[in-house]
Amino acid sequence: MKKVAKSPFVLDVLNIPNVQKSLERLADLLSKIQKALGEYLERERASFPRFYFVGDEDLLEIIGNSKDVLRVAKFLKKMFAGLSALMLDADHERIEGIVSREGEEVPFSTPVVFAEYPKINDWLAQLEREMKVSLAKLVARAYADLEAFYRDPAGLDRERFLAWIDAYPAQLVVLAVQVGWTSLVEGALQAGKPLDGPLRVVSRGLDVLADAVLGDLQPIQRRKCEHLITELVHERDVVRLLVHGGVTSATDFSWLYHMRFYLDPSRPDVLRQLEVKMASASFPYGYEYLGVPDRLVQTPLTDRCYLTLTQALESRLGGSPFGPAGTGASASLALSAVLR
Repeated sequence: MKKVAKSPFVLDVLNIPNVQKSLERLADLLSKIQKALGEYLERERASFPRFYFVGDEDLLEIIGNSKDVLRVAKFLKKMFAGLSALMLDADHERIEGIVSREGEEVPFSTPVVFAEYPKINDWLAQLEREMKVSLAKLVARAYADLEAFYRDPAGLDRERFLAWIDAYPAQLVVLAVQVGWTSLVEGALQAGKPLDGPLRVVSRGLDVLADAVLGDLQPIQRRKCEHLITELVHERDVVRLLVHGGVTSATDFSWLYHMRFYLDPSRPDVLRQLEVKMASASFPYGYEYLGVPDRLVQTPLTDRCYLTLTQALESRLGGSPFGPAGTGASASLALSAVLR
Protein backbone atom coordinates (compact mmCIF):
# COMPACT_ATOMS: atom_id res chain seq x y z
CA MET A 1 0.00 0.00 0.00
CA LYS A 2 2.92 2.32 0.72
CA LYS A 3 4.42 1.62 -2.73
CA VAL A 4 1.09 2.26 -4.44
CA ALA A 5 0.65 5.49 -2.49
CA LYS A 6 4.05 6.74 -3.68
CA SER A 7 3.27 6.05 -7.33
CA PRO A 8 -0.47 5.51 -7.94
CA PHE A 9 -0.19 4.52 -11.60
CA VAL A 10 -1.33 1.18 -13.02
CA LEU A 11 1.91 0.40 -14.88
CA ASP A 12 4.03 1.24 -11.85
CA VAL A 13 1.88 -1.01 -9.67
CA LEU A 14 2.16 -3.88 -12.13
CA ASN A 15 5.95 -3.56 -12.09
CA ILE A 16 6.14 -4.07 -8.31
CA PRO A 17 8.10 -7.33 -7.77
CA ASN A 18 5.84 -10.36 -7.08
CA VAL A 19 2.77 -8.11 -6.74
CA GLN A 20 0.36 -10.83 -7.92
CA LYS A 21 1.64 -13.43 -5.44
CA SER A 22 1.56 -10.84 -2.64
CA LEU A 23 -2.05 -9.92 -3.39
CA GLU A 24 -3.10 -13.57 -3.60
CA ARG A 25 -1.41 -14.28 -0.27
CA LEU A 26 -3.06 -11.25 1.36
CA ALA A 27 -6.47 -12.20 -0.08
CA ASP A 28 -6.05 -15.70 1.34
CA LEU A 29 -5.11 -14.27 4.75
CA LEU A 30 -8.11 -11.92 4.64
CA SER A 31 -10.52 -14.77 3.88
CA LYS A 32 -9.06 -16.79 6.78
CA ILE A 33 -9.46 -13.79 9.11
CA GLN A 34 -13.05 -13.28 7.96
CA LYS A 35 -13.82 -16.96 8.47
CA ALA A 36 -12.28 -16.94 11.96
CA LEU A 37 -14.19 -13.76 12.82
CA GLY A 38 -17.44 -15.32 11.60
CA GLU A 39 -16.83 -18.43 13.74
CA TYR A 40 -16.03 -16.25 16.77
CA LEU A 41 -19.22 -14.21 16.36
CA GLU A 42 -21.22 -17.42 15.93
CA ARG A 43 -19.81 -18.74 19.23
CA GLU A 44 -20.75 -15.46 20.93
CA ARG A 45 -24.29 -15.69 19.54
CA ALA A 46 -24.59 -19.31 20.65
CA SER A 47 -23.68 -18.27 24.20
CA PHE A 48 -26.40 -15.56 24.21
CA PRO A 49 -28.98 -16.18 21.45
CA ARG A 50 -30.35 -12.61 21.52
CA PHE A 51 -27.12 -11.59 19.77
CA TYR A 52 -28.72 -13.05 16.63
CA PHE A 53 -30.94 -9.93 16.57
CA VAL A 54 -27.96 -7.62 15.96
CA GLY A 55 -25.68 -7.44 12.92
CA ASP A 56 -21.97 -8.28 12.87
CA GLU A 57 -20.85 -4.64 13.15
CA ASP A 58 -23.13 -3.98 16.12
CA LEU A 59 -22.07 -7.20 17.81
CA LEU A 60 -18.38 -6.30 17.42
CA GLU A 61 -19.09 -2.89 18.96
CA ILE A 62 -20.96 -4.53 21.85
CA ILE A 63 -18.08 -6.94 22.53
CA GLY A 64 -15.46 -4.21 22.11
CA ASN A 65 -17.23 -1.96 24.63
CA SER A 66 -18.26 -4.69 27.06
CA LYS A 67 -16.89 -2.67 30.00
CA ASP A 68 -18.88 0.43 29.02
CA VAL A 69 -22.45 -0.33 30.11
CA LEU A 70 -23.90 2.85 28.61
CA ARG A 71 -22.43 2.06 25.18
CA VAL A 72 -23.86 -1.47 25.32
CA ALA A 73 -27.24 -0.26 26.60
CA LYS A 74 -28.07 1.52 23.34
CA PHE A 75 -28.23 -1.87 21.59
CA LEU A 76 -30.60 -3.46 24.13
CA LYS A 77 -33.71 -2.31 22.25
CA LYS A 78 -32.60 -4.53 19.35
CA MET A 79 -32.33 -7.58 21.62
CA PHE A 80 -35.32 -7.06 23.94
CA ALA A 81 -38.81 -6.26 22.66
CA GLY A 82 -39.89 -3.66 25.20
CA LEU A 83 -36.63 -2.66 26.87
CA SER A 84 -35.11 0.70 26.02
CA ALA A 85 -32.78 1.57 28.91
CA LEU A 86 -31.39 0.30 32.20
CA MET A 87 -31.90 1.62 35.72
CA LEU A 88 -28.33 1.83 37.09
CA ASP A 89 -27.01 2.88 40.47
CA ALA A 90 -25.00 6.09 40.83
CA ASP A 91 -21.65 4.32 40.28
CA HIS A 92 -22.89 2.19 37.35
CA GLU A 93 -21.93 -0.95 39.25
CA ARG A 94 -25.28 -2.74 39.11
CA ILE A 95 -28.57 -2.88 37.20
CA GLU A 96 -31.53 -2.09 39.43
CA GLY A 97 -34.30 -2.31 36.83
CA ILE A 98 -35.36 -1.74 33.25
CA VAL A 99 -37.13 1.09 31.42
CA SER A 100 -39.48 0.79 28.43
CA ARG A 101 -39.59 3.07 25.38
CA GLU A 102 -42.59 4.79 26.93
CA GLY A 103 -40.74 5.51 30.18
CA GLU A 104 -42.31 2.78 32.32
CA GLU A 105 -39.89 1.54 34.98
CA VAL A 106 -39.74 -2.03 36.31
CA PRO A 107 -37.48 -2.51 39.36
CA PHE A 108 -35.63 -5.81 39.76
CA SER A 109 -36.25 -7.98 42.80
CA THR A 110 -32.49 -8.71 42.87
CA PRO A 111 -30.09 -6.21 41.22
CA VAL A 112 -27.57 -7.52 38.67
CA VAL A 113 -24.07 -6.72 39.98
CA PHE A 114 -21.47 -6.39 37.21
CA ALA A 115 -18.63 -7.53 39.50
CA GLU A 116 -20.30 -10.95 39.79
CA TYR A 117 -20.60 -11.32 36.00
CA PRO A 118 -17.42 -9.97 34.37
CA LYS A 119 -18.22 -11.32 30.87
CA ILE A 120 -20.83 -9.41 28.87
CA ASN A 121 -22.60 -12.66 27.87
CA ASP A 122 -23.01 -13.56 31.54
CA TRP A 123 -24.46 -10.28 32.76
CA LEU A 124 -26.77 -10.03 29.74
CA ALA A 125 -28.03 -13.56 30.45
CA GLN A 126 -28.55 -12.60 34.09
CA LEU A 127 -30.36 -9.44 32.97
CA GLU A 128 -32.70 -11.59 30.89
CA ARG A 129 -33.37 -13.98 33.77
CA GLU A 130 -33.88 -11.21 36.31
CA MET A 131 -36.32 -9.50 33.94
CA LYS A 132 -38.44 -12.66 33.83
CA VAL A 133 -38.15 -13.48 37.54
CA SER A 134 -39.04 -9.92 38.60
CA LEU A 135 -42.09 -9.87 36.32
CA ALA A 136 -43.17 -13.30 37.62
CA LYS A 137 -42.96 -12.14 41.23
CA LEU A 138 -44.76 -8.90 40.44
CA VAL A 139 -47.65 -10.59 38.63
CA ALA A 140 -48.30 -12.87 41.62
CA ARG A 141 -48.35 -9.82 43.89
CA ALA A 142 -50.53 -7.86 41.45
CA TYR A 143 -53.10 -10.66 41.29
CA ALA A 144 -53.17 -11.04 45.08
CA ASP A 145 -53.82 -7.28 45.45
CA LEU A 146 -56.48 -7.32 42.73
CA GLU A 147 -58.28 -10.30 44.23
CA ALA A 148 -58.60 -8.46 47.53
CA PHE A 149 -61.11 -5.97 46.06
CA TYR A 150 -62.00 -7.01 42.49
CA ARG A 151 -64.88 -9.29 43.53
CA ASP A 152 -66.23 -6.97 46.23
CA PRO A 153 -70.05 -7.34 46.17
CA ALA A 154 -70.41 -3.71 47.25
CA GLY A 155 -68.84 -2.56 43.97
CA LEU A 156 -65.45 -1.73 42.56
CA ASP A 157 -63.82 1.23 44.31
CA ARG A 158 -62.56 3.63 41.63
CA GLU A 159 -59.67 5.14 43.61
CA ARG A 160 -58.44 1.76 44.80
CA PHE A 161 -58.63 0.31 41.28
CA LEU A 162 -56.69 3.24 39.75
CA ALA A 163 -54.10 3.07 42.53
CA TRP A 164 -53.62 -0.62 41.78
CA ILE A 165 -53.21 0.13 38.07
CA ASP A 166 -50.54 2.73 38.92
CA ALA A 167 -48.61 0.31 41.13
CA TYR A 168 -47.78 -2.30 38.46
CA PRO A 169 -46.46 -2.41 34.87
CA ALA A 170 -49.10 -2.32 32.12
CA GLN A 171 -48.30 -5.85 30.96
CA LEU A 172 -48.87 -7.28 34.45
CA VAL A 173 -52.03 -5.25 35.04
CA VAL A 174 -53.65 -6.90 32.01
CA LEU A 175 -52.26 -10.32 32.99
CA ALA A 176 -53.66 -10.09 36.51
CA VAL A 177 -57.10 -9.15 35.16
CA GLN A 178 -56.95 -12.09 32.72
CA VAL A 179 -56.09 -14.46 35.58
CA GLY A 180 -58.93 -13.03 37.68
CA TRP A 181 -61.43 -13.36 34.83
CA THR A 182 -60.41 -16.97 34.15
CA SER A 183 -60.77 -17.79 37.84
CA LEU A 184 -64.21 -16.13 38.05
CA VAL A 185 -65.68 -17.83 34.98
CA GLU A 186 -64.19 -21.26 35.63
CA GLY A 187 -65.21 -21.13 39.30
CA ALA A 188 -68.81 -20.32 38.35
CA LEU A 189 -68.94 -23.10 35.75
CA GLN A 190 -67.46 -25.69 38.11
CA ALA A 191 -69.92 -24.71 40.85
CA GLY A 192 -72.85 -24.88 38.45
CA LYS A 193 -73.67 -21.20 39.02
CA PRO A 194 -74.90 -18.78 36.35
CA LEU A 195 -72.34 -16.49 34.71
CA ASP A 196 -74.16 -13.33 35.77
CA GLY A 197 -71.63 -12.82 38.59
CA PRO A 198 -68.50 -12.72 36.38
CA LEU A 199 -70.39 -10.57 33.87
CA ARG A 200 -71.26 -8.02 36.58
CA VAL A 201 -67.64 -7.86 37.78
CA VAL A 202 -66.35 -7.25 34.24
CA SER A 203 -69.05 -4.65 33.56
CA ARG A 204 -68.22 -2.80 36.80
CA GLY A 205 -64.57 -2.68 35.79
CA LEU A 206 -65.52 -1.25 32.40
CA ASP A 207 -67.74 1.39 34.01
CA VAL A 208 -64.94 2.52 36.32
CA LEU A 209 -62.38 2.71 33.50
CA ALA A 210 -64.78 4.46 31.11
CA ASP A 211 -65.32 7.13 33.76
CA ALA A 212 -61.59 7.35 34.55
CA VAL A 213 -60.43 8.00 30.95
CA LEU A 214 -62.69 11.06 30.77
CA GLY A 215 -60.54 12.76 33.41
CA ASP A 216 -56.93 13.91 33.49
CA LEU A 217 -54.52 10.96 33.52
CA GLN A 218 -50.79 10.60 33.07
CA PRO A 219 -49.87 9.24 29.59
CA ILE A 220 -48.78 5.81 30.85
CA GLN A 221 -51.76 5.55 33.20
CA ARG A 222 -54.11 6.42 30.32
CA ARG A 223 -52.46 3.77 28.13
CA LYS A 224 -52.92 1.19 30.90
CA CYS A 225 -56.62 2.05 31.17
CA GLU A 226 -56.99 1.73 27.40
CA HIS A 227 -55.34 -1.71 27.52
CA LEU A 228 -57.70 -2.80 30.28
CA ILE A 229 -60.78 -1.49 28.46
CA THR A 230 -59.79 -3.46 25.36
CA GLU A 231 -59.27 -6.61 27.46
CA LEU A 232 -62.44 -6.22 29.51
CA VAL A 233 -64.57 -5.65 26.40
CA HIS A 234 -63.27 -8.94 25.02
CA GLU A 235 -63.93 -10.68 28.34
CA ARG A 236 -67.47 -9.27 28.45
CA ASP A 237 -68.13 -10.48 24.89
CA VAL A 238 -66.84 -13.97 25.70
CA VAL A 239 -69.04 -14.26 28.82
CA ARG A 240 -72.06 -13.10 26.84
CA LEU A 241 -71.33 -15.75 24.20
CA LEU A 242 -71.11 -18.42 26.91
CA VAL A 243 -74.42 -17.28 28.40
CA HIS A 244 -76.09 -17.17 24.99
CA GLY A 245 -74.75 -20.64 24.19
CA GLY A 246 -76.05 -22.06 27.46
CA VAL A 247 -72.58 -23.25 28.57
CA THR A 248 -72.73 -24.83 32.05
CA SER A 249 -69.55 -26.94 32.16
CA ALA A 250 -65.89 -25.93 32.52
CA THR A 251 -65.00 -28.68 30.01
CA ASP A 252 -67.33 -27.35 27.29
CA PHE A 253 -65.34 -26.52 24.14
CA SER A 254 -67.05 -23.13 23.90
CA TRP A 255 -65.08 -22.22 27.06
CA LEU A 256 -61.91 -24.19 26.28
CA TYR A 257 -61.82 -22.46 22.88
CA HIS A 258 -60.76 -19.18 24.52
CA MET A 259 -57.36 -18.31 25.94
CA ARG A 260 -57.27 -18.84 29.70
CA PHE A 261 -54.69 -17.88 32.34
CA TYR A 262 -54.04 -19.93 35.49
CA LEU A 263 -51.78 -18.75 38.30
CA ASP A 264 -50.54 -21.25 40.89
CA PRO A 265 -48.29 -19.49 43.48
CA SER A 266 -47.58 -22.81 45.23
CA ARG A 267 -45.26 -24.00 42.45
CA PRO A 268 -41.58 -23.76 43.50
CA ASP A 269 -40.37 -22.41 40.15
CA VAL A 270 -41.68 -18.85 39.93
CA LEU A 271 -41.37 -18.92 36.11
CA ARG A 272 -43.77 -21.89 35.94
CA GLN A 273 -46.51 -20.46 38.13
CA LEU A 274 -48.49 -18.79 35.33
CA GLU A 275 -49.86 -21.13 32.70
CA VAL A 276 -51.65 -20.17 29.47
CA LYS A 277 -54.16 -22.66 28.06
CA MET A 278 -56.20 -22.76 24.89
CA ALA A 279 -58.10 -25.89 23.84
CA SER A 280 -55.61 -28.77 24.29
CA ALA A 281 -52.52 -26.54 24.26
CA SER A 282 -50.79 -25.44 27.46
CA PHE A 283 -47.71 -23.20 27.87
CA PRO A 284 -45.86 -21.53 30.73
CA TYR A 285 -46.01 -17.76 30.27
CA GLY A 286 -42.72 -16.44 28.82
CA TYR A 287 -42.44 -13.17 30.82
CA GLU A 288 -40.84 -11.29 27.94
CA TYR A 289 -41.17 -7.63 28.92
CA LEU A 290 -43.25 -5.82 26.27
CA GLY A 291 -43.37 -2.27 27.61
CA VAL A 292 -46.55 -0.27 26.96
CA PRO A 293 -47.23 -0.77 23.24
CA ASP A 294 -50.54 -0.16 21.46
CA ARG A 295 -52.91 -3.06 22.09
CA LEU A 296 -54.81 -4.54 19.16
CA VAL A 297 -58.55 -5.12 19.60
CA GLN A 298 -59.18 -8.84 19.99
CA THR A 299 -61.78 -10.03 17.49
CA PRO A 300 -63.24 -13.47 16.64
CA LEU A 301 -60.66 -13.63 13.82
CA THR A 302 -57.72 -13.09 16.20
CA ASP A 303 -59.23 -15.72 18.52
CA ARG A 304 -59.16 -18.21 15.65
CA CYS A 305 -55.59 -17.21 14.79
CA TYR A 306 -54.57 -17.72 18.42
CA LEU A 307 -56.28 -21.11 18.51
CA THR A 308 -54.57 -22.27 15.32
CA LEU A 309 -51.11 -21.05 16.38
CA THR A 310 -51.30 -22.44 19.91
CA GLN A 311 -52.31 -25.87 18.59
CA ALA A 312 -49.43 -25.71 16.09
CA LEU A 313 -46.95 -24.75 18.82
CA GLU A 314 -48.22 -27.58 21.02
CA SER A 315 -47.47 -29.97 18.14
CA ARG A 316 -44.00 -28.39 17.62
CA LEU A 317 -45.13 -26.87 14.33
CA GLY A 318 -45.28 -23.30 13.05
CA GLY A 319 -47.75 -21.00 11.37
CA SER A 320 -47.95 -18.07 8.98
CA PRO A 321 -51.07 -15.92 9.35
CA PHE A 322 -52.05 -14.11 6.17
CA GLY A 323 -54.66 -11.41 5.70
CA PRO A 324 -55.42 -7.71 5.27
CA ALA A 325 -53.78 -5.08 7.48
CA GLY A 326 -55.27 -4.66 10.93
CA THR A 327 -56.87 -8.10 11.16
CA GLY A 328 -54.50 -9.46 13.79
CA ALA A 329 -51.88 -11.44 11.84
CA SER A 330 -48.93 -9.59 13.39
CA ALA A 331 -50.46 -9.78 16.87
CA SER A 332 -50.91 -13.53 16.47
CA LEU A 333 -47.26 -13.99 15.56
CA ALA A 334 -46.22 -11.78 18.49
CA LEU A 335 -48.30 -13.94 20.81
CA SER A 336 -46.64 -17.12 19.55
CA ALA A 337 -43.22 -15.53 20.13
CA VAL A 338 -44.16 -14.67 23.74
CA LEU A 339 -45.45 -18.19 24.38
CA ARG A 340 -42.25 -19.70 23.00
